[in-house]
Amino acid sequence: MNNQPTKNKLVANGKRLMVFEMAKWLKETGRFDLLLKMEHAVPKEQTKDGKLHHVFEQSFDCKPYYTKNVYETKVR
Repeated sequence: MNNQPTKNKLVANGKRLMVFEMAKWLKETGRFDLLLKMEHAVPKEQTKDGKLHHVFEQSFDCKPYYTKNVYETKVR
C-alpha cells in the first residue's frame, strides 16, 4: 500500500495551512472586515464540516509534463 499523499492532497493541505496563517494574521492586525468576508464565503455545505474560512477557488489540476517543449509552453 502506498502511504504517499496525492499531489491534490498536498496542494489542499498547503492551501489550508496558508488560510490558517492568513486568518491568524488578520486577527492580530485587527482586519476583522476581511476575516468576516472569508467567513461569509464558506459554502453552507462546508460549514457543517467545520470549515471556518474560504479563500481559494475549488480547482487544482496536476498534470505531468513529459517533454521539455510542453513544459516550456505551459510555463510561459
